[in-house]
Amino acid sequence: DYLKQSFTLKKPTKTVKEERKKLGGIFSIPTAYANFAIPIIDYYQGIEDNKMDMILYFLSGIQNADGSFGDYNKYELTAEIALQLSNFNLTNNDQYTAAVQYLTNTDPQNNREKAIKARLMVGLGQPYLPLLNELIAAQHSNGGIGLYDEYQSDTITTLEFALALYTGNHSVQTAMPPAVYFVTTKIEPDGSMMYTENSDPSYYLINKTAYYLYPFRALTVAGSGGTPTVVIQDKIDALLGFLIANYDESSEVLNASDGIIDKAMTAFTFRVYETESNKQKLLRNEVENSQYLNGSFGDSSYSTVEAMRTLARPDLVITNIASTSTLENKVAASFDVTIENRGYA
Repeated sequence: DYLKQSFTLKKPTKTVKEERKKLGGIFSIPTAYANFAIPIIDYYQGIEDNKMDMILYFLSGIQNADGSFGDYNKYELTAEIALQLSNFNLTNNDQYTAAVQYLTNTDPQNNREKAIKARLMVGLGQPYLPLLNELIAAQHSNGGIGLYDEYQSDTITTLEFALALYTGNHSVQTAMPPAVYFVTTKIEPDGSMMYTENSDPSYYLINKTAYYLYPFRALTVAGSGGTPTVVIQDKIDALLGFLIANYDESSEVLNASDGIIDKAMTAFTFRVYETESNKQKLLRNEVENSQYLNGSFGDSSYSTVEAMRTLARPDLVITNIASTSTLENKVAASFDVTIENRGYA
């Protein structure tokens, strides 16, 4: 399942030491970041014509010496980038290895990071139950969890918590359903979601919730104290309905949004749920045409990561055709066809 894979990490294909030994000490130093001998991608003539390769080249240039990415929320951003590299099978390089080492060795600073780390450790085969049990101990009576133990429950941290439990197959009958239920209470009848009561709807929050609810789409959950049950698919339909209603195809405008991250995430949500193919196409084209010369998108590394997720597509190429039978005129023949995916999905 592509979506479940996208929530966990693959182990680095080779250690840095092994790869350097294989190359016999002869390797190119990337211009983007000289501390990493084997980069995510090397610069090549014409790379500017490949949107995805330019994204990868941009990201290869913003990695810190400790393996993290970015200047703030480093753990979350590094996890997102590492997950994308893992999904694209770009694990045979120093930068992915450094990112995984950072994610493995760094102590989480809050509950959200604990949940992210627990989920990533599942895929890496590292201990994760102690982290999940710490989070369960911090779960509030409303089913949610806060960024810190003493904070009120919030949607994003609770989504990470629920997904970590699901990925680790831990307390899925006890702690997980109330967490999912808490998230559903933050979805308005029209599918909108806000960070605070009087704020504008947040496309980031709506799309992230829709994406994270995908593994739970077949569930029916209930809160405590005899609260009515909630069909998760009904809530997903409400989220999708809000996104559909607020994107005008004729003007190609996402209402009350001018950020490329909102359009990238909305396009990806439509793709995940295999709906609104024309809106998908229009949004994807707009994202594609918004790339800066250095390969980035929008005003943050998060925008670039979301664009990366949205623009990822397979690129199937026939590399070999070999006959497996005697070729005779007007007689059916059989062939072995070798197909490689040279894309990023």
